[in-house]
Amino acid sequence: MHIMISTLLRSFLLQCSWNLERMQNLGFLYSLMPGLKRTYCSESDQKAAALRHLEFFNSHPYMACPIMGAVLKMEQECLEGRVKSEAVSNFKSYTMTAFAAIGDSFFWNTLRPLCITLALIFAYQSRFWACLVFLILYNTVHLVLRGWGFWIGLEEGIGMINRIARWQLTRWTGWLKGALPVFLGVLLSRAIIFDSERMAKLYPFMALPIALISYLLIRRNISPIAILFGIFTAAFVATYTLGR
Repeated sequence: MHIMISTLLRSFLLQCSWNLERMQNLGFLYSLMPGLKRTYCSESDQKAAALRHLEFFNSHPYMACPIMGAVLKMEQECLEGRVKSEAVSNFKSYTMTAFAAIGDSFFWNTLRPLCITLALIFAYQSRFWACLVFLILYNTVHLVLRGWGFWIGLEEGIGMINRIARWQLTRWTGWLKGALPVFLGVLLSRAIIFDSERMAKLYPFMALPIALISYLLIRRNISPIAILFGIFTAAFVATYTLGR
């Protein structure tokens, strides 16, 4: 348990030593060191293992945790002679790119804009705790998946790939992206009628068209963050022209 907690805490520093040549390799090795020291008793074995993990590594910072857990499991199997050291490097190379794509799509492009949108809807209702909506929703999901993923990797090793696949993050990404336009429509409607009593009567008629437009933009791979910027631009223009 101590090793798990120590590795997870260190994983938050994965990108602190980011470099152009090998990207996150130093942060990845730093996160693994407590586990490597427990696995290998001699200093020479620890050094050899550390050198293996100085190679190129670049993945989504949250999805790197399952890889860390699986790598520590494989290092134990390597010590026992059940896995060759080359297999550890190959495993990292194969998983880091796929997990990066999944993490970017789910966390950066879907979950984060959705949580921001929900928080802004409450902010336009003058709720002082609106920022907590974003912090609690987003961090609950990412912290649970980060810790759970590391534990699965530590228990399953290579088998964690099948376990992570059962999360169906790609399907969840599709579902959440489908819901995002609805909340974007509500947000723009609230933003336009904010500080404008005349336009408040239009609120019921604005949300659906805006949601449909947002949906079409997302289907065209327009970034939700870009749509949010567009929302505030449209809200500003509408409020200080049509709302007068």
